[in-house]
Amino acid sequence: MREALLTAMILIACTFNSSTRLCCAEDNTPVDPALGKRVAELLAVGFERGPQQLANAERLYLRLKADAPDDPRIDYAQGLVLWKQLKKKEALEKFQAVTRSEGVMYHAAWKAEIWTCFVSKNDDTGYSRLMEFAKRITSGDESSSHSVDADVRWIGTIMATLGLTCETKERREDWLQAEAKLAEILPEERMEGYLAGKTEIHMKHAELESEIEQAREKVKQQRAAQLERKQARLQRSLDGAKVKREGLKRSAAEAKETFAEKTAEFQKSMDRLEKEYTLVDRRAQVLVSSIALLDQQVAMLRETTRLAGRRVDERRLEFGLTQLLNQRGIYQAECMRSVAAAEQLANTARTLHQAYAAEVDQYEKATGEIVKADVNMDTWTERALKQADDLKKTPVKPVVPKGKIQMVRSFRTYIDLDLNAERDSLLESYGVTPEGDVE
Repeated sequence: MREALLTAMILIACTFNSSTRLCCAEDNTPVDPALGKRVAELLAVGFERGPQQLANAERLYLRLKADAPDDPRIDYAQGLVLWKQLKKKEALEKFQAVTRSEGVMYHAAWKAEIWTCFVSKNDDTGYSRLMEFAKRITSGDESSSHSVDADVRWIGTIMATLGLTCETKERREDWLQAEAKLAEILPEERMEGYLAGKTEIHMKHAELESEIEQAREKVKQQRAAQLERKQARLQRSLDGAKVKREGLKRSAAEAKETFAEKTAEFQKSMDRLEKEYTLVDRRAQVLVSSIALLDQQVAMLRETTRLAGRRVDERRLEFGLTQLLNQRGIYQAECMRSVAAAEQLANTARTLHQAYAAEVDQYEKATGEIVKADVNMDTWTERALKQADDLKKTPVKPVVPKGKIQMVRSFRTYIDLDLNAERDSLLESYGVTPEGDVE
């Protein structure tokens, strides 16, 4: 199963760049090397960041526009330049100048416009243009001149990414409505490509979440090792105290001095145990809360599934369920380790208290004085053992599948505008060979 998953991830990685790339070799644009060299100059100048370079690129753009006013690639090239210069609002205007003009549909500009809207979190415009794009590519006029499968797959990657990056309830509702509209727009024979695009994103999402979980697990292991070292040092301290007690002189004056030292050492050791126990107890409570949160999210999944109806991707849901089962298992295993650590600390405290009680007896015999035991120590020990026992009794509810994984990454994590790749594809459409990337 694991090898199959890795193989699938490799295949997805091989196709991911091609499905999320905006330019497409099938755009019906004429080859014109002479004009292409001028566009290459525009891109070379504009891809160097700075106000002077941007001004120079603007002049080159205006000349090109005057000589070839009907070529949509010139506006698109200037849009790429503006994005390179971090002028995304102005870049969007250039992309819209292409998509809202009459003539042959230039797919790269449509995708760039839609992508820019969602990156800017302008969801209303983004969804509106995405629906219009889906209608046009599946209409008879456009489907015969362009690779509809690639476009539908790209729409799938967009929708999957939006579904994974919804931060609010309102954005989630907008996404569900968009899903419903796409189900009406896309023909049944195109749904396979649409779902394939969504699968690409979900595979990448799972891979990223796995990396994050591995990093978290590494930190947990490091902290557990630190706790073990502290417990070992405490045990060595107790052993050393025992050896030292055996060699002490038993005179009344020396016994009193020794008892004072041991009391201070005992208190210090108990303070250290108290702090360590607090950390373990807090971690255990966090884990219990995390398990409870998983159960809450189950209800959310059921509600989302009910609202979505038949549009739910069963394969995607099954994959999400597997992730949740693994996550729940990790939480439960760590919770049990926390319980064991709490019990170990409680037992260590009890052993330390017994050793201190023996020291008190020895001192009383040597000096005839009565030392009152610290009743707080008994209370602390009993509380520690009770809480550890309570953690053991925490009910383990059956894991109910859910489909939402907490995201810590942005829209651009999954689909980005690779300016160098867009430049290269654009120049190739003119019959010009790209020279190299610009950082």
